[in-house]
Amino acid sequence: MRVSYLRGFFNAYARVLGFSQEEIDNYVKEYSIIDDEVAIPKLCNIVYEHFGDNEEWYDYFLDLINNINPDISRDVNYMKTVIVGKARSSKESLVESHQELHDILEYFSLVLNENNIDYYLTGSLAGLVRNNVPLFNRYDSFELLVNENDLERVGELFTSNGYEYSDDRFVTYDRYVQSKLTPPHSVVRADNQKNGFHINIKPFRREEDNSITTLEYIHIPEDGNVRVDVIERHSTPLSCGLQYDDSLVEYGEGSFRTVSTEAIYDTLTTKIDKDSIETKPLLEPFVDLDKLKQLRRNVNKKIILKDVNEVIKKQDLNPVFYCSLFCFNILLIVS
Repeated sequence: MRVSYLRGFFNAYARVLGFSQEEIDNYVKEYSIIDDEVAIPKLCNIVYEHFGDNEEWYDYFLDLINNINPDISRDVNYMKTVIVGKARSSKESLVESHQELHDILEYFSLVLNENNIDYYLTGSLAGLVRNNVPLFNRYDSFELLVNENDLERVGELFTSNGYEYSDDRFVTYDRYVQSKLTPPHSVVRADNQKNGFHINIKPFRREEDNSITTLEYIHIPEDGNVRVDVIERHSTPLSCGLQYDDSLVEYGEGSFRTVSTEAIYDTLTTKIDKDSIETKPLLEPFVDLDKLKQLRRNVNKKIILKDVNEVIKKQDLNPVFYCSLFCFNILLIVS
């Protein structure tokens, strides 16, 4: 990635949307370490959300994105066609969209709780749900944090309800190539082909002290194989209590466990997509500033485990047990 062009994109973007220099620096830092094939589509979607109805501005920012990595500029132009086509083909009203989302959320809250799944509703939508803030956008997905020990049962639950469940944490090379042609929403996900709805699932590990370690899987192609690195973010019991709320939030006939408002709000401050920018001020009245300060003082410890699938192969173990082998593969520890 040509970082100078990435910074040029964000400088131009900031002039239009009014970001501070600190925010620009944070975005450049965040996107400069992401694989180009992941970063470019994300930037294209973000630009469309803000400027999709203004072709002049839209094309201007797409040109800036092209400069970041000219080798995949053709993909950027293709994505414009796809993104615009999807937007124009959407004919359902906001009321219908919100009702469909309500029905799906209500149903799966009952299913997850009845089956004792260890989970949390997360993302901007969780912030709206837990604080009874009216929905304002079209939604075709929601996000769940799910205990990795429950992933198999979660897959069975979604499959039995008409969803296609995919767990690509440890992906084959062919599957990896396919995913680049049609980028998935999440490494672990459930998709409903009939209504176009999908659930993004983020695995976590529940530690002995009941704290939570979130797990992010990174796929790196190497000589016809795919190397799997895992980013673990370890919470302390204190920071876990600030981030995750085990009390149930009522929703229709069901109820959810969700990530805390403070944790959701803190995450939104690092994002530049239209939904995050519009959701952030709606959550501000519900944020406990003392808790937010505590949360920011108790940052999760990040550990990068390198080539996890190779360790599993050598030890002849099932992937779900990779965590016990992390001492062999610590690449970097950031406090």
